[in-house]
Amino acid sequence: MANAAIADTELKAEHFVLKLPSTWEIETLSDRAYLRGPSNEQLVVTSIRITGYRIASGGSESDWKIMRKEFGEHLTKEMLKASQNNNLRVTKELTEFSSDSGYPAWELNTETTSGETYFNLYGAVGSKVVLYLTVKGKGNDERASTELLEAIKTIEWK
Repeated sequence: MANAAIADTELKAEHFVLKLPSTWEIETLSDRAYLRGPSNEQLVVTSIRITGYRIASGGSESDWKIMRKEFGEHLTKEMLKASQNNNLRVTKELTEFSSDSGYPAWELNTETTSGETYFNLYGAVGSKVVLYLTVKGKGNDERASTELLEAIKTIEWK
């Protein structure tokens, strides 16, 4: 079966499915998911359930947009705070984009001041959860960044 497609690595949770290439391996599932990439990258996925926010059943899309905006503002503040570590320098400023399903997401890339290790941050806000992803690796982050951006853009929100 030389032409058979290699199955993705799927991180399945109650409110989302995150698909990464099969070269990523799930190491631990607990309160966070820990994955290892093909170049020994370490990926941590934190899922935070949205609570304390009431929108009546059948709420308008504008109500949901306001909620996602508020949670996104909090998430991006945390991402910016993490990037201000004295041992890090920003290599790609905080950038907002949308997932294929229209939900907001963000990317912020940093590296150590020595340039040996990168530490990239990603976030996304779905209808019921906020995702915060961090990836740490050595060398060039281009492949890992491309794979993670694609995974976030194609999250299946439930």
